Amino acid sequence: MLQQMRKEGLHDDCLKILFHAIILSKVLYALSALGGYNNVGRVNKLLRKAKRYSFIDTLLTFSELKWNSLMNSYSHVLFVPNTVYTICMIKTP
Repeated sequence: MLQQMRKEGLHDDCLKILFHAIILSKVLYALSALGGYNNVGRVNKLLRKAKRYSFIDTLLTFSELKWNSLMNSYSHVLFVPNTVYTICMIKTP
């Protein structure tokens, strides 16, 4: 789909935005299901092809995506001052 849009004259920056909006968002959404590492090779292959076709600027890997996803998911819980985690940590001697 993105290759066809490139052939029709869509600018590279727009293709990068579309890749992130359509494909990478679906991969990130499915990371919890893909956590069994059965599809790591497929995801890494997809990301290498995206880099080769210049849909992304830096080469990403499955483990980097998973780590960034976990950090983004839990960062608001770990650093909000009124969460149970921080309250327990403050009260612990």
